[in-house]
Amino acid sequence: MNRCLKLNGDVFVTVEKCPTVDRKDIGALIEAAPRGSQRRVRLCTHRAEQDRQQEMFIAFAGGGLAYLRPSLHLGKDESLHVLEGEADFILFDNVGHVTQVIPLGDYHSGRQFYCRVPASTWHTVLIRSERMAVHEVTSGPYVRSDTIWAPWAPDEKDLPAAQRFMDWLRKEAAQHATGG
Repeated sequence: MNRCLKLNGDVFVTVEKCPTVDRKDIGALIEAAPRGSQRRVRLCTHRAEQDRQQEMFIAFAGGGLAYLRPSLHLGKDESLHVLEGEADFILFDNVGHVTQVIPLGDYHSGRQFYCRVPASTWHTVLIRSERMAVHEVTSGPYVRSDTIWAPWAPDEKDLPAAQRFMDWLRKEAAQHATGG
């Protein structure tokens, strides 16, 4: 990823006028993901938080290690395109009950490879594979306070509680898969 700047241990931003991303870039992200503070890293192809379109390539360390606290985004739809790996995209109601589980995978997996979540919808991604890479798009500008973290889910820094929550999510996802 020699065409980008490292903003911190988890975020890289492109320096190209017309950004491009190839397999080598995604591979570098995947290799860096386990060292990310939350076991993920991202390459932003937008130049600034104020840009009207926010586009990112995100890699996750999988194997049950990466926890994404459920959240919603005020006034912003978000789309996700899976490049590599498998996960369940999980939607919740306002009190934390699972309402839908969407199996995700790359184009060749036979699973859904694209998902668009409407604004103000509680959601998370439960990673199933050893590693995962996605392309995410949302509208800008990026305003930290537009992301609301689920009060019924543990903080990402509370690793034991996060692991228990992910174990519960796996059971819920399995029940949804079997119609239970």
